Amino acid sequence: MFCENCGEEVKKEDKFCNNCGKSMFQNKDIDDENNKYKGLGGWLILVGAGLFVSVLFNFYGIYEIITTFIDRDADILINPASEYYIHSYFNLLIFELIVTVLLFIVSTYLIFLFFKKKKVFPEYYILFLVASVVFSVIDCMTFSSLVVPAEMKHFFNEILVEQETEVLRGGIGAAIWIMYMKMSKRVKMTFVED
Repeated sequence: MFCENCGEEVKKEDKFCNNCGKSMFQNKDIDDENNKYKGLGGWLILVGAGLFVSVLFNFYGIYEIITTFIDRDADILINPASEYYIHSYFNLLIFELIVTVLLFIVSTYLIFLFFKKKKVFPEYYILFLVASVVFSVIDCMTFSSLVVPAEMKHFFNEILVEQETEVLRGGIGAAIWIMYMKMSKRVKMTFVED
């Protein structure tokens, strides 16, 4: 062990540097305190778990949209000849598919950064949270602007209420995790790799 002040070799049991007199306790206490916050523990476990859930959720979303097209479940709503045709619904489905694929790719990449403890993880994770909320808001606003046949109005209103609740929940969750990423000592001590 060496003195941080003068570089002189110091024994572990020494309380002061024999060369310059600097206290060795302060550095050891600071190192012990800092080491306590290093690693993927504490609340970061929830961040990691949330990323895995995000990957699964987005994978399921991709599967659901693709099967809607394959099984032709959406034909009644996207076919202009249908009496239940909803203008722009096809475009909304394509938009949702593209964004869901992007969120799947980004959340998978974030898992890699998370376990490698990369320095850029907190910034990218914050961008991911913001992008997820922005997507939810745009999706909800687009869905609410669809002109739907009177027979389907009640069904679409129920879906809209669910979407609005998800936007609110997502916004609150994102705000909490963004503050955690910005203020947490564990985040600052853990994500240090280039």
